[in-house]
Amino acid sequence: MIRFLRKTILLLAFMLACTMPEEPVFDNPLDPESPDYVGPETSITFGPNEGEVRKNDTVTFSWSGNKGVVEYSYRLTGPGSLWGNWSAWNTDKSKTFSLLNEGEFTFEVKGRYSGETEDESPAKRSFTIDDIQGPALWLYPRQQKVLPTQEFDLVLIAEDVVDLMALYAQVSFNTNVFTLQSYTVLSSTEGGLLYKNDGSIINLSDPVSQIGYMKFNLAVAGGDPVGVSGTGRVLKLRFRRNITSEQSISITAARMADTEMQTIIITEKVPAVIK
Repeated sequence: MIRFLRKTILLLAFMLACTMPEEPVFDNPLDPESPDYVGPETSITFGPNEGEVRKNDTVTFSWSGNKGVVEYSYRLTGPGSLWGNWSAWNTDKSKTFSLLNEGEFTFEVKGRYSGETEDESPAKRSFTIDDIQGPALWLYPRQQKVLPTQEFDLVLIAEDVVDLMALYAQVSFNTNVFTLQSYTVLSSTEGGLLYKNDGSIINLSDPVSQIGYMKFNLAVAGGDPVGVSGTGRVLKLRFRRNITSEQSISITAARMADTEMQTIIITEKVPAVIK
């Protein structure tokens, strides 16, 4: 009897094993171990073309990712960029950058899946900003983020000048927000345009510091040739921020003259924004 029961139990076990359905296999395309796995991929769908020269200081980029990408991170590297570090991950698919300085920039964007696997080859696009049409004067960088009590520098740049010999400029600012700490005429080793032809600098009048503005009246002498041409740095001004308030520091008056003492018409006077 026992032998019969044992055979019966073995037979039932065998029959159940034969009828037990197989466990389904779930193929996860986001699993790096899956044979169908495709990593996150990101592409730029709108923005400046590779190598494009833009004649304005604002650009917009848009992008997208392949199936499964849920978040993106981007950065914009270049002269004085406020976005040089990778952004926090977010779901945005477009970004506008304004008040860009003149020069070469590279925009990069990458996506990631919900499991935090990110694109190892970010999409990128390089372009140039060349929007200030000289002869002009502008303050570099065009924008900065500065905390209260911090010091920061602005550089006065002469853009696309020809045979420049004399330059007058008045830089104005809100004294409740900023304090002018110092100023320097930049030397040749600092990229100073006025020293480009190995001349010397003459103060036609002493720099005047009044409440809310600073005046400079400079001339070049003894260079070969006397006048300087091109684009370059003229002055460096150091400020201290007193309180938090977004304000501009502006070139409110300016004159330039060539070696014939003819007026050089200034097309633009571009301010800087302190955020």
